[in-house]
Amino acid sequence: MSQKKKNTSREKQKRKLLKTFGSTRKDYDREPKDKSVSYICRQCRAVEEIPLEVVEQFDWLDGGDPHDPPRFSCQVCQGEMIPEYFRGATGVLYDNRYLRVESLH
Repeated sequence: MSQKKKNTSREKQKRKLLKTFGSTRKDYDREPKDKSVSYICRQCRAVEEIPLEVVEQFDWLDGGDPHDPPRFSCQVCQGEMIPEYFRGATGVLYDNRYLRVESLH
């Protein structure tokens, strides 16, 4: 079997396996575009960028209910800040983008 044919066969097998498992590995191979997570205050709607690494560490250290996102205190009003959009280590998606939309109205 020629080298070209062998490589083509391997590529077909690879694509078949990836299709079977439902993954194109795009999520795993690339670095996240944003190196920070936007946090929004529930009270005053102030927005603060928190480094992704810090948020991920707090998410792992939490050890509590996976449905509660990592939280921080607002520097403006001392209210509770929650992530605007963040997928936690357990795979839970925290989507609070509606808070920013509400603050615009």
